[in-house]
Amino acid sequence: MFSRWSQENFFRYMRQSYNLDGLIDYGTEGVPETTMVVNPAHRTLDGQVRKKVGVLSRKIAEFGAINLEGEIEPCKVEAFAQRKSDLQESITQLQNEVDTLKAQRKATPRHIPFKDLPEEARFDRLCVPSTARGSISSRICRPRPSRSVSTRSPIHHPTKPSDTFAPSSTLPRRCFPVPNCA
Repeated sequence: MFSRWSQENFFRYMRQSYNLDGLIDYGTEGVPETTMVVNPAHRTLDGQVRKKVGVLSRKIAEFGAINLEGEIEPCKVEAFAQRKSDLQESITQLQNEVDTLKAQRKATPRHIPFKDLPEEARFDRLCVPSTARGSISSRICRPRPSRSVSTRSPIHHPTKPSDTFAPSSTLPRRCFPVPNCA
């Protein structure tokens, strides 16, 4: 019984998270014009900001890791100071670039209507499955009552509303038949 629950939970998760029911066919349809989508310009700027912040953090770590070791001689001190000043200059330049990119990203809307999307970035979506086809996960894990074993006794004709269903002792044998081993 536990394995069935696991399967049902898995298929529910796949249906909700990965649109498993949308994979029934390969049909596509247009996206409605009012649907909000991620702005490709914002996505590009966000990628550039992340890349520059990564480079900046590595430069800052490199700047902090540089130490003057050994004898303090004027030529070593001069080379050390020159290297530190070069790194400091590149850090300030990268920080300015990051600030500029962050300002551009903040000015760019994160989501835009599909109608405002550039032509090269437009796409189609999978067809929404019709109710006639039903859900693929329900076909796999849950048999429909009309196709599965009926819970009513075919011979029993109830006289009271409490006698509507078959006795509970026969229900497991009817739902899970055991083959005869004779």
